[in-house]
Amino acid sequence: MSDRVTAAPLEHVYSASPGPIMPLDPQHGYRDFGQQSVSAQSAPHNGARPRWSAVPGPKGRADGFYLSETDLSHFSKHGWVVAVGVVPLPLCERLRGEMDETFSHVTPWQSDNGLQGLSEPHLRSAAFLDLFRVPGLVAACRQLVGHRPRLRHCIALRTTIHPHTALHPDRLADPSTWDWHRDFAPDSIIRHPGTSGTHLTSQAVVVAAYLTTSGAELGATAFLDGTHLRPGTYAELAPTAIVVQPSVSAGSILFFSEALMHAATPVTAARTRDVVLTWMTAPWFGGEAPAPFDIDRCNEPELKSVFAAPHFGDAGP
Repeated sequence: MSDRVTAAPLEHVYSASPGPIMPLDPQHGYRDFGQQSVSAQSAPHNGARPRWSAVPGPKGRADGFYLSETDLSHFSKHGWVVAVGVVPLPLCERLRGEMDETFSHVTPWQSDNGLQGLSEPHLRSAAFLDLFRVPGLVAACRQLVGHRPRLRHCIALRTTIHPHTALHPDRLADPSTWDWHRDFAPDSIIRHPGTSGTHLTSQAVVVAAYLTTSGAELGATAFLDGTHLRPGTYAELAPTAIVVQPSVSAGSILFFSEALMHAATPVTAARTRDVVLTWMTAPWFGGEAPAPFDIDRCNEPELKSVFAAPHFGDAGP
């Protein structure tokens, strides 16, 4: 499996089976609380105790952010990467306010585990289009998708504490009880580099823009690390895979391949997780998300391209 990732401030990854949340050891990059002397990135999914490890990722800049060769290499190897603090916090608060306002008069779809959501929020409030205006966001999606990205689907999610937290804490913390899935098999969307100096791409990528801080107790998305490169079901992959939960601050974006086995996880702390998920795909994927009615009058080419009509073929721009 992989070597321990290099440290970056603020962002960490929770690589664990059930167990307590522990702080990062700033000297060594992770702290071993188990009886096994394996690193955080090589522990199999076999009941080992949790470990923390730092997550690499680009940081926001005044002129936008970009994914470096290190970031692209991390995505190629693990199937996910975090961009730290790239969504302005005022925009995070504004979008949370839009969620509050919408939920006050529109009944969101809900599940019995504390999750409620609003599909295609950009059709109800133009504020959500500002996510696509974050400098560098669409360009980063193009780096990962390998083509001009299109919006396939968008959803604003709010997760509150799971109603069974007090009754079944051990069960909720058990990864085998989570809803593991992926939308595509690796050979359907993963494209390996054809020349030296290029990198792996995924023709369907989820962009998770966190409006609040998220961690293992706050519903952080879990991954079977590196499984975007491995065919098989959860039951087939779990015995030899690492479970990781990137813990991110508000304003950070988590990108991951839709070929990566992943699961939503329960919120077990008395706080709320707000996140906007967008599915960005190669331009020939049929989009589920209808475009805003006035997008044809939009004079922002990058934003307009996200809602462009699909074109077909694997050689498009």
